[in-house]
Amino acid sequence: MRKLLTFFAISLLTMSGIIANDTIPANNKLIEYSGRIDFSDSLAPKFSYSGVSVRAAFTGTSIGVVLSDDRGGNYYYFIVDGKILKRQKVALSKTLYVIAEGLENSIHEVEIFKISEQEFGKTQFHGIVIDQGSQIVELSNKRTRLIEFIGNSITCGYSNEGINGTDKFSAETENHYLTYAAITSRSFNARHIAVCRSGIGIYRNYGTAVSGSTDCMPNFYKRIFLNDATPEYDFQQTPDVVCINLGTNDFWDNKPDSAKFVSSYFKLIDTIQAKYSNTDIICIAGPMLWGNGLTLAKKYIAFIADSATKKANGTVSFFELTAQAGALGVDYHPSVAQHIGNAEQLTEFISKLKRWDIIPQPVISNTITNAHISLEFNSDLKVTENLATEFSFKGDIQYSIKQAYKDANNSRVLHFILNQAFKIGENIECSYTAGSLQTEAAQTVNSFKYAIVNNLKSTVLNSAKVLENGEKLIVTLNKSINSATVISGLTIIGETGDYEIKSFTISGKDIRITLTDKIKKGESVKINFSGSGILGTDNVELEAFSNFWVSNSSIFTDLEDEHCTDFKIYPNPNNTKVFNYDICKSSFFDYSNLEISDLSGKILHTQKLYQSMGVINLPTNFPSGTFLIKFYSDTFLYESKLVLE
Repeated sequence: MRKLLTFFAISLLTMSGIIANDTIPANNKLIEYSGRIDFSDSLAPKFSYSGVSVRAAFTGTSIGVVLSDDRGGNYYYFIVDGKILKRQKVALSKTLYVIAEGLENSIHEVEIFKISEQEFGKTQFHGIVIDQGSQIVELSNKRTRLIEFIGNSITCGYSNEGINGTDKFSAETENHYLTYAAITSRSFNARHIAVCRSGIGIYRNYGTAVSGSTDCMPNFYKRIFLNDATPEYDFQQTPDVVCINLGTNDFWDNKPDSAKFVSSYFKLIDTIQAKYSNTDIICIAGPMLWGNGLTLAKKYIAFIADSATKKANGTVSFFELTAQAGALGVDYHPSVAQHIGNAEQLTEFISKLKRWDIIPQPVISNTITNAHISLEFNSDLKVTENLATEFSFKGDIQYSIKQAYKDANNSRVLHFILNQAFKIGENIECSYTAGSLQTEAAQTVNSFKYAIVNNLKSTVLNSAKVLENGEKLIVTLNKSINSATVISGLTIIGETGDYEIKSFTISGKDIRITLTDKIKKGESVKINFSGSGILGTDNVELEAFSNFWVSNSSIFTDLEDEHCTDFKIYPNPNNTKVFNYDICKSSFFDYSNLEISDLSGKILHTQKLYQSMGVINLPTNFPSGTFLIKFYSDTFLYESKLVLE
């Protein structure tokens, strides 16, 4: 931002002088706000709900925003000219975030979009920072439509980018921009308001008693901030459609009080209709409901919608989203793929209800391999032979397209095979120049630029172990392995030399190796890899490594090993802080003591062992180095050195 950035960095503490000259204040009339926002301080409006958007058009070559956060835990998308440029965590203190530099000196559009939910705190917006001499101008792409979504964790996007059973709920794995709600709004070029909180219900919240919760949605719906009684929302902007996706938490144990559920739902509808005259309301049965709970919820919600319509205060419709299937997000919540599917269904329903045209556009991308990109749209597509010439991809280089085609099973998905491989972490932009691409409904797809989500990751070794017979070894990577892989760069080293690989098979993330000779019980074994030949299914090669110690579960012994005159600790040396021990059974009685000390004799770790053989797990903060290890009881004493690399 030329002189502006240097001066601004010096003046951040006071903000003096900048507001008047180089910063567009938050109360500028050309700034478009969407969502529930507290404008009590017009120069620093405050908000907490998912999906709040601040948008403006500006001239010049660079753009920044000034934000602060009361907890420092919220995440935002920074979007320029419709392209997502950054996913930004907002700090506690007032901070300038540079969104883009080096833009063409023309008119651009900027948007910040809140992707984390209200649980992570409140953010204040302090203004837009542009080049000296530049200005903000009126938005050319006016979003005249408005949709309001009232919901729970599903609408928030509860960890939809996480993996069930692997990740935990966090702002890092949550993305409201990729929810059914936000995708539906973008399909109509509509602004949207999200009033949502994870765990909230119509009359009772998740995990609460059947009698109900005072902090349920109908009681708190009028607020700007869910947990603050004041200020109340002014309801000055009337939505074209209000979507209510609640009930999942009321039915968390399939035992709701039906009378309270129905009466509270009517209370919420009555409030909406009193605030928004003749607004269409859609009552949604969400994708997480199942079994008897789904049956009851559908029955009650359909009855509520029908009864409310008969009151003649506006149309109230019932709509059911398809139940979730396939891979799930964290804590069994909908994944991004599920949200996309549900958005398609709701978009079609609203299109028919309101007679709105769906604006065809990409909703998500995926990097399948390092030279294969897929792009999913919100509409079924007709594809012509010009596809490869109308699309282009640019990252560190300009990529050429080898092949472009429509997915055989999903007519909304396009595939692009590139002639060159891109890198992990590389920013890739997809550009489309309007031409022959149309939807099945004969709508022309307009020109766009779209930031490809590059989800390639390094291929690394996770674990390795020797099976009990000593003949097989399993090497496990962090991702599925290409079936055409070779393992010429892999060597397995024992105490007396290298083991010869007889054969191998690929199964998911595992390479199952059969050896010519068996690995003996207690033998220290390590693996080296030179860094060639082993590929993930994304064509990213396994990173080279050396001296990876293998967990040895072999029970194979020769005659010499049958004489019990010693104890074994293996692997030793060890770089995992996890090792096996084997004490002579004839010596072992009820238990033994383990003691590890440094070379000066200072004891660092002790524990009791109740079996003659097993596994020792040292604390993760245990230091590396050479140590003295001692096993002892009333009947024996064994001592040795332990090397932790």
